[in-house]
Amino acid sequence: MIAWLVQTLVASMLLMAIVLMLRAPVSRLFGPRIAYALWLLPALRMILPPLPGWTALFVPVAVVRPDRSMIGLADTATAAKLAPAIPVDPAGLTAQVTPMPVLDAGPSAAVAIQISQMLITLWLGVAALYFSWQLLRYRLFLRRALRGAVPLTTECGVEVLVSPELPGPVAIGIVRRRILLPSDFLARYTPEERRLALLHEAAHHDRLDIAANLAALAIRSLHWWNPLAHKAYSAFRADQELACDATVLAGTAPEQRIVYGRALLKSAAARMPAMACALNPKNQLRQRIGMMARPVGRARLLFGAAVALTMIGAGMIATASGFALPPSPPAPPVAPPALPHRPMVSAMPPAPSAAPVARAPHVGAEPATMPAVKTAAVLPTPPAPPAPLPAPAILKAPPPPPAPAAPLARASQDQPCPEERRAAREAEAEARRDAREGLREARQAQREAAREAAAAQREAAAAQREAAAARREALAEARTAQARIPAMVQTSLASARRGMLDACARQGVTLSADADWNMLATCGPKLRRTIRASLASVRTSLAANPALPAKQRSDALSGLDDALADLDRALPGQ
Repeated sequence: MIAWLVQTLVASMLLMAIVLMLRAPVSRLFGPRIAYALWLLPALRMILPPLPGWTALFVPVAVVRPDRSMIGLADTATAAKLAPAIPVDPAGLTAQVTPMPVLDAGPSAAVAIQISQMLITLWLGVAALYFSWQLLRYRLFLRRALRGAVPLTTECGVEVLVSPELPGPVAIGIVRRRILLPSDFLARYTPEERRLALLHEAAHHDRLDIAANLAALAIRSLHWWNPLAHKAYSAFRADQELACDATVLAGTAPEQRIVYGRALLKSAAARMPAMACALNPKNQLRQRIGMMARPVGRARLLFGAAVALTMIGAGMIATASGFALPPSPPAPPVAPPALPHRPMVSAMPPAPSAAPVARAPHVGAEPATMPAVKTAAVLPTPPAPPAPLPAPAILKAPPPPPAPAAPLARASQDQPCPEERRAAREAEAEARRDAREGLREARQAQREAAREAAAAQREAAAAQREAAAARREALAEARTAQARIPAMVQTSLASARRGMLDACARQGVTLSADADWNMLATCGPKLRRTIRASLASVRTSLAANPALPAKQRSDALSGLDDALADLDRALPGQ
């Protein structure tokens, strides 16, 4: 386990450095979406389990003798060269090259294990504290952003809210997905800018970027001691925003890119917490504007995807951890049959020139490891031989095979007649035909039920699409009507102001264009009546307009009533 942790941290750090070097040229050649996909390489390596029998390339390993004493550290190629030079232990086991943590060979094994456990506990504890602190910052940001937030709409499971605490649009939430908009979103952005900004934040949710930020934060927490990991996290977030921009602008016209650039300039925001996705962090503006000026074609995008998959696969194979397979246990030696203590002669005849040789007893060897007798040998006769023993079992002839059992006699009276056998066969064939027919009918009914279910699903999907289209049309009409209300009010007020200025000029009174309503209203009673009639006409038309929502109609009428009341207070004689 310790060896896998060491190799995983070293390999992921190496892969982070490689991605940091390759992300800029890959983005120029194939687009930011391919550069963002390269970050899968260190992320997948962090969860890759050790492979049986696999040896990683260029990852530190330890060369260990069979007696478990450590020689030193080297890379895989050096360890492979050193392994044959290690002597073989008495049991016949060769040395192994096993991935090991970096341990000091001086202390005892128990002290080394305790030090390793303390280091791992310290590493995981600091990682947990760092991860918890980042989650706490995110929760505090959510609490502040949702304070006073007003729900606006819900589209495709994403809640859209207006918050007075934010300078620009932000996407938050993994399970409960939300988009937070600033309070002046309708006034600061044009309709096309609002559409592109909402598409950007919705693309973050569709691409699961917030969940990817959580996983990247966990990897960063495990690498809390590594400055390269913190730099890689910042580069990962920058590539994520560039890839989201490329997703929104895919296939758009140049004028749409200009509008999107204006939306980015209006949405410059400070640094956000770890998982939130803002429309435009301040430190990425130059990169994102430059990316919009370099669109990537579909052919280059597909070729870049193939290159990215190849690089990810090669990196995983080159840095994968492994563990040695346990050696198969040797087959137990076959012991020869025990021979009686009496002179025996081998079954093989001796050579003509070989004289009988007396065999001395073997000292210090196991009886099971003695080889079989291959030459003529005579064992010494014991001083007091016992009673004659039977012949050894190995010289006995094998027992004869058992005789085959006699076939059972069949009573002739139990055999059925040919007519009965024919009727039984016909009944069996009829039963098989009925079973096949029933199976065909069941399969036909199952296919019909599947077709009906598929048709019902298609109808339900069509109904859902029609309902979604109707909701989108209603939302578009409501937004159009909402956008027309301020323009109608401003147009009416500007027309009334111009009429009052002209009336005052006809009466010989010259007023400035920014004169307040009290000054405009003092030109004469006829003009006051004209102004009141104009404002009353506007109020009547707004009150009778059925296309306006009730809340918007009420706000507009309230503003007109306030203007009429101010005019009456300024002219008490009216």
